Amino acid sequence: MSEATSGGAEGFAPSPAPNSSVPHPSAPGLAMPVLGAMAAGHFLNDLIQAVVPAAYPMIQRDYGLDYAQIGVLTMAYQFTASLLQPAVGFLTDRRPADWALPAAMLFSLAGLLALAFVQSYEALFAAVLLVGIGSSIFHPEAARLTRMAAGKRLSFAQSVFQLGGYSGTAMGPLLVAFLVTPYSLSRALWFVPLAAIGFGILILGVKWGKERLRAHAAARKTLKAAHDFSPAKVWGTLGILAILVFASNAYSAVLSNFYTFFLIEKFHVSIKTSQILLFLFAAAVAAGVFFGGLIGDRIGRRRLAIFSILGAAPLALALPHVPLVPAVLLSMGVGALIASAFPSIVVMAQELLPRHVGLVTGGFFGLMFGVGGIAAAAFGGYADTHGVVQTFQMAGLIPLLGVFGFLLPRIGETR
Repeated sequence: MSEATSGGAEGFAPSPAPNSSVPHPSAPGLAMPVLGAMAAGHFLNDLIQAVVPAAYPMIQRDYGLDYAQIGVLTMAYQFTASLLQPAVGFLTDRRPADWALPAAMLFSLAGLLALAFVQSYEALFAAVLLVGIGSSIFHPEAARLTRMAAGKRLSFAQSVFQLGGYSGTAMGPLLVAFLVTPYSLSRALWFVPLAAIGFGILILGVKWGKERLRAHAAARKTLKAAHDFSPAKVWGTLGILAILVFASNAYSAVLSNFYTFFLIEKFHVSIKTSQILLFLFAAAVAAGVFFGGLIGDRIGRRRLAIFSILGAAPLALALPHVPLVPAVLLSMGVGALIASAFPSIVVMAQELLPRHVGLVTGGFFGLMFGVGGIAAAAFGGYADTHGVVQTFQMAGLIPLLGVFGFLLPRIGETR
């Protein structure tokens, strides 16, 4: 499919038109082995990372932590991931690192082992830092290989890659509920074989994609953006996209980190039930991110960004005021809506600066994690003084920032 543009907004086309002179290293076509390896690696990487927030109720119970301390743990993980990701992307833009993806899995594995044997809050802090480092290395390079494997189907490839990550995030709480919660944190060792499998998959993925990485490195200096934006307009548009990422991920951080506490406080469900319901929420997010990549090709990325974030506001505002079953359904709806915009936002940002795919991707993933960390710490402190239910009422205002999507340059819709 091609996307006609108007008003000089060519920078948002998912790929150059057939007569474009812009060289794309991904031109040989869709490489499913590479894409599948990146999606599977993303699934296992994010599944391991999801163990930490899913285990928060156990951590709070065993170590006597308050909500602010839980928020600080999340902030430590998110800041590590957010600060390092742009740096990793910047470096690998210039010199692709074959070892980066397997090394990322090893850092996550080390954090997992530390989590299983911790004896203090300080050790917990170190464990989440290791997991954050693994995430910071994984996402920029995996997203680069995903783009290289995409051929001309950039949105489809990005949605498949994101589906892997969000599916792992969804499965993490479910597995924790059945394998860890009935016992102790030491049962986190059940996830070690998954990390080993992920290490092997990523080695194979790098092996399959090595030629495309080399082609991208060789062609990088000749790449030209498929738009005629001035530098000010490019950075202004990136700023608007960053606001949308802030809106979606600040609210998502509240849901993913405090949803179990919200269900326990308001509806008095058990820890295990809250973790199962967290899985349903995360599964809806995974479905949203996959179908968002497909729908964005049809209705246009600008429209999708506005609809998904701003359209989630009524659901988010209603969530704290309804009974259990409607609350679960609303949480699934708002999670799916907000997540559906992220693949399109990433592709738009990549097309704005095609020579800096790693830097841009790492920056936006880093922004996603950084926003999540700040939101978790801020709303954790708020929850200590006002309760989790009122925290959800305040957080429901965040998706209203989706109104900034109307400032994105208008583009023609896919025909």
